[in-house]
Amino acid sequence: MIRKATPADLPAIMEIINEAKVTLKASGIDQWQKGYPNEAVILQDINGGYSYVYLREGVPGATFAFFYGEDPTYKVITEGQWLTDNPYSVIHRITIKDAFRGQGVLGEIVEWAADESRKKGYASMRID
Repeated sequence: MIRKATPADLPAIMEIINEAKVTLKASGIDQWQKGYPNEAVILQDINGGYSYVYLREGVPGATFAFFYGEDPTYKVITEGQWLTDNPYSVIHRITIKDAFRGQGVLGEIVEWAADESRKKGYASMRID
């Protein structure tokens, strides 16, 4: 099940994010190693209505931000080009709890986001 996050979800979301930070660091990846994302960023996502949690049997197993429309992050790309200039939806800050990895959670989230995008008439989706 996927639902919008609430402020009560913040501790579980931060636990998932902090696990990801440890995993990234252990893999030699410097992403998320300088304090981002932090509680303020996640609360901004929650308050904006675009923070989501993935639940399995009531247990939070993943978190991500999902929204529609132009994302300033994608205004300029230095290598390559977008396949289309169509209006798009965006998935950001997606991470899966260690105990849920390798169980198809990412695929479920992307499928859900694609379905939600199509319902609102968006034919393109960007994710990082």
